[in-house]
Amino acid sequence: MDLSATELFLSYIDGEIDIDEVWDHDAYRIIREHAEKLRGGLKKEQIERAVRGENSGYYGVSDLKENREKIEELMDILKGKKDSWLKAIEDELHRVVPHEDKDITIYTVFGYDIGIGLEDGVCVNLNEWLFFHDPRQFLYLGIHECSHTLYSRIHGIPDIDDMKTNEDRISFFNTFLQTEGYAVYTPLKLRLEDGYTGSEEHFITADYQVASDDERMRMVVKDHDELREDLKDSDNWSIQEYMNRAFGEKRFTYRVGCSMVDQIEQEKGIDEVRKAFYMDADEFVDRYDRLLDVYR
Repeated sequence: MDLSATELFLSYIDGEIDIDEVWDHDAYRIIREHAEKLRGGLKKEQIERAVRGENSGYYGVSDLKENREKIEELMDILKGKKDSWLKAIEDELHRVVPHEDKDITIYTVFGYDIGIGLEDGVCVNLNEWLFFHDPRQFLYLGIHECSHTLYSRIHGIPDIDDMKTNEDRISFFNTFLQTEGYAVYTPLKLRLEDGYTGSEEHFITADYQVASDDERMRMVVKDHDELREDLKDSDNWSIQEYMNRAFGEKRFTYRVGCSMVDQIEQEKGIDEVRKAFYMDADEFVDRYDRLLDVYR
């Protein structure tokens, strides 16, 4: 766990350093890579404008000064919990991918997204009310994003610009159904042991509420199945329409993906869950989509 990027950022908003030192940090290199693959890139001027409260497409930093006390309290909690939480993260990852190297750096950052995980590491945004309200949510999200890092190291992550055909769009969706499914599933056991899957107040914890409600999952799976049919003839969709329909507020990849992995465990056991992590995404969906019949 590396808090240096957030410490640098606080120095930047205090006027002690310029944006270049933040921009050159390894954590922001990971953010730039993520943005290049999935969001059309990122410029450091966007961060500067966002800190000034201007609309720049970089979220989550305009209220840093107001949240400074909460942020510093959270950083102190993380320093105190570091060893025990890193052990817990490693234990939960080991349950799902026991043979993978768990050498992953979790960087704390400000803004961009609540969390991302790529091959070189994890970035988690500390300026987030979910963590202020319940710091243990950082632990659960750490497990989630580290799952993405291991997935990325094994499979890689496709580039949104490489989508040219209907088949490309389907495979892109399948990749995120698999990786997000595992990312939501991997901390589920610990959440259940803690007696805390969350509430409807935040989209991350809402995923667990929906995935545990059979009636709601029937509606999600119905909409997911309709999307899959539509994707077979999506070559006239814009990228924006594709992203909105496939990755919008219905959160198919998180909720359907988690349910699919959970059903694998229920039907086949944890060894099958481990084996399926390594499958090609298209093969994963072809083989296990039938497990969603419980909701059909």
